[in-house]
Amino acid sequence: MKRTISFITGQGFVNHNSRKFHAKNTDPKRSHWNVEYCNQDIQEIYHELFDEALERYNVKQTRKDRKSL
Repeated sequence: MKRTISFITGQGFVNHNSRKFHAKNTDPKRSHWNVEYCNQDIQEIYHELFDEALERYNVKQTRKDRKSL
């Protein structure tokens, strides 16, 4: 059985969520009504949320190949 995988390269959904472009089916005159709840770099948020847990995980590991970077 052939399997495939797909993923986004580049800015992908970040540009969509931040409304930095206007799709054909949108009205740019209404864009000032858009509400932006959070517009932060995904890598910064990841580190903010998971670095502490990752450090705790790595401390418990005795084998180097089990430690995450």
